[in-house]
Formats: sequence, C-alpha cells, structure tokens
Amino acid sequence: MKNYIKSELTPLLCRLGRTAAELTQDQLAAEIRVSTKTIAQFEAGNTNPQRRTREDIAAALAQRVVFIPEGPDGGPGVRLRKAGQQVPASTAPQSLPDIIGTLPEPTPDELSDGADRSARGRVTYLLDGMLPKVREMVGLLRDHHPTQAEEVAAIFGISSEPAP
Repeated sequence: MKNYIKSELTPLLCRLGRTAAELTQDQLAAEIRVSTKTIAQFEAGNTNPQRRTREDIAAALAQRVVFIPEGPDGGPGVRLRKAGQQVPASTAPQSLPDIIGTLPEPTPDELSDGADRSARGRVTYLLDGMLPKVREMVGLLRDHHPTQAEEVAAIFGISSEPAP
C-alpha cells in the first residue's frame, strides 16, 4: 500500500480518510463528481466502485491525508497531511505500452539486420503476440467481473469493450 492509494483503497480507509479530513459524504461526492450514494455504498462495503472512481476518491483524500501502510505494529490507517506537505505522484500501475515507451530507442547496431533487437523491440514483439489471448481473457471477465476486466485491459493498453 502506498501513501497515495489507488486500487487498494478499502471502504474502511475511505471512511477514515474522509472523517479525518472532515469531509461529509456529500462534499467528497461533489468534489469527485459522483453521487453521494456511491460514496455511502462503498464505505458501507455494499459496492466496489469502478477503478477510476476509487482512484478519484483516493486522489481527493490524498490532498488532505497520508495513507499509512499496514505494519508489524498495526493495520493500515490515515493521518492528516501537514500543511504544505507535497502529495506524492500517482502510483497507479502504468499500461505496458506506456512502460515499453520509456525504454531507450534502439541503437543502430540493434537495427543493423532490419530486425529490432533492442529491449523495446523484443518486448513489443512479445506483447503483440500476447494481445489476442489478453483480449479473450478480458472478454471472459467482462460479463461477471467487469472491474477486473477493465483493470486487465488498462494494464495492456486495450479497450475492455467488446469488439464491434
């Protein structure tokens, strides 16, 4: 668990963070543009909002509180953020295409025989070979586990919607 929680945000941490920040459910909902019912149902443990909604809740709360990871002396929690304390950058997982894009460009030697033998080229080749199976997996998850389907699709940089 990171200080800027995203997908690990639990109903309890949401409620603790919101309470510590002295926000009502209405105020938090208005800030992230969701219904109060969405916040109330999540905090009660009755629903698990879309990943994006959980990320928005965590980002709003992270402006005001620091998420404390579980440790040997106790479970996870929150504490108020000090005035002027910088909010950590997002720690949400990037998609694989984004990560691959951070790899260095191939050198002329790695392109000498017409094939891209760089790390970026080899990883891109492997990812392209995996995408048909990933799309199939997302399709299987879509009907009964839409949140997980969306998360897998986001990691691989593909749509979770059915193909036209």
